[in-house]
Amino acid sequence: MKSLLVASLAGLLMSAPMAHADPEEAKAKLERAAAAVDLMQTFSADVVLGASESLASILPSAEGKVVAKRVVEAGERVPPGMLPFSVRLSGTGRTAIGNPDVDYDVIMKGRLYYWLDHEAHEARQRLERLTRGSNQVRLAKETLVTEVFSAQGIKAWIETPGIDTEAPAEVDGVPCDVIRVPQVQANGQVSSARHTLVYLGAEDGIPRRVEMVVSASIMSGSVFKEFHNVTLEGDVEDSVFELARPPGYAPDPNPSPEQNVVRPGGEIIPPETAHTKIRNPAQPFDLVSSDGERFRLADLRGTVLVLDFFATWQYLHKQDKGVVQELEALQQRYRDMNMPVRVLAINFREKDPSAAVSYLRSRGATYPVLLNGEEMRRVYGIVQFPTYFVIGIAGEALDNFPGYEAGVTFDRIQNMIDAYLVEKGLMEAPESPEAGH
Repeated sequence: MKSLLVASLAGLLMSAPMAHADPEEAKAKLERAAAAVDLMQTFSADVVLGASESLASILPSAEGKVVAKRVVEAGERVPPGMLPFSVRLSGTGRTAIGNPDVDYDVIMKGRLYYWLDHEAHEARQRLERLTRGSNQVRLAKETLVTEVFSAQGIKAWIETPGIDTEAPAEVDGVPCDVIRVPQVQANGQVSSARHTLVYLGAEDGIPRRVEMVVSASIMSGSVFKEFHNVTLEGDVEDSVFELARPPGYAPDPNPSPEQNVVRPGGEIIPPETAHTKIRNPAQPFDLVSSDGERFRLADLRGTVLVLDFFATWQYLHKQDKGVVQELEALQQRYRDMNMPVRVLAINFREKDPSAAVSYLRSRGATYPVLLNGEEMRRVYGIVQFPTYFVIGIAGEALDNFPGYEAGVTFDRIQNMIDAYLVEKGLMEAPESPEAGH
C-alpha cells in the first residue's frame, strides 16, 4: 500500500502554488460541488486512505475500490441512516501499523451492511450499529467519504464559519480547487490546531480528496481519503450490490430485516426497531452525580435508563443543535405518563466537569449528570459520539443508538421504549388504525 500513499503525498507537495484566500469563492465552489453531487448517478474510483506523521501509527490505512449507484433521486427525502446511493467498497487495509492486513468487501445498501464473515463462514446482513467488531466494515466505513454521495454533507461545510480558499492543487493529475473548512470549538472560536482541506475537481466539482489536518502539541499530521481514476459515467449493474454467498457459508443467523415489519394490529415497525437481539445484562456501573448522589445499576432496577454519553467537546454540542432540549422532552414525556423511565448523562474526558453541568443546566436539562464516566464509556464500548444506551427494568441491555438526527433519533428511542413497556405490561398498547371503526 505504501507506493500509492507516498505518491499521493508527493503529488500534492509538487503541485502547490501560492495560496490566495476568498471566503465567498469558497462558498460558491462548495455550492457547485453540492449541485454536482445531486446530479451524479454513478461513481467508481480507486480509493486511498492514509495518514502522515504521528497519526500514521495509530490510524487505519487502506487501498481499494468504490462503486456506487444512485437509488434515491435528488430532491427526494432520504430516510434516516442511509445514503441516496448503494455503495460497494473493497480492498486491503489495516486498522493500525503493526496489525495484519485485512481484505474487505462490504456493500452498503439502504440501512444495511452486507459482508462475508470469514471466521464464522457466514454472510452477514446487519444495521450499522450491529457491525461492531468487524474490521472489514470498519475499514470500509473509514474509506467512505459520505460527502461524495450526499450533498447534505457538503452543505454542512458551507454553513461552517471561516471557510476559505487555499492554493489549487492536483490529485491524481486532476486540477482541484482547495477549500479550507475550520473546526469550530465549543466556545464558538475557530480552532487553530485542526481543520479540513477539501479538494474539488476544478472541472466537475466532485470531491477528489478530503484531508483532516492536525497540528497540536501531543500529535500532528493529517488523515486523508483520496480518489483516483474517477468515473462518473457508464451504467453500473444492480448485481454489483448483491453479495454472493460462497459454498460452505451459511446465511446470517440473526439478520437485520430489509423492510418494515408489520405487527399484529397494523402497527408498522421500521427495521432498526423491529430487529431484536438477545438481551444480555448491562455492565454494572457505580458513579457519583454532580449533586453528590451515588448511582449504581444494581440500585436502579425497575427503571428504564437512557444513558447519554456526553462531553461538551463533542461536535454535536459545539454546534448546539438542540439535542439537550429533545432529551429533556423525552424524559418529561415519561414523567407525565408516570412511567419508570429516567435519563442519565454520563460525562467523561471533561477538563472541567462543572462546565459540563452548567452547559446542560443552562439548556434546561434536569436529569442527573454522572461524573468521571471514562471507564464506563470504555466498558460499554462507546466509540461514536453521541451514543444513547438504553437499559431495561431488569438491568438488561436493550439497544444503543449511535449518532443524532434532529427529530429522528429520539423518536426511535421513544418507539423502542414504548414497545418494551407494552411488552412488560407497564403501558397499554396503542390502538390499531382500524380501532373504533
